[in-house]
Amino acid sequence: MNITLPTDVQSIIDRNVESGRFPSMEDVIAEAVRQMDTPPVSDDLLMTALEEANRGEGRVLTEDVMRELSQRARANARRGHKVRDDVKY
Repeated sequence: MNITLPTDVQSIIDRNVESGRFPSMEDVIAEAVRQMDTPPVSDDLLMTALEEANRGEGRVLTEDVMRELSQRARANARRGHKVRDDVKY
């Protein structure tokens, strides 16, 4: 498949390959397509955490935080929410 990308998109791909985050342009594009197939995050707490992380802030992973995350994960599993392969351990 041959595609022509806008210059700004090509620059993003190039940066990701040059930084070593992805081994090839194909891997960058494949991951982007996979992400489109991932349901959007709807959890307000998670969205807040992502925004904080993007600003360089974060939460200390205390036992209470880990317990809260574990409870949320179990609740999501009971509701049938699929766990993405890239977050499983």
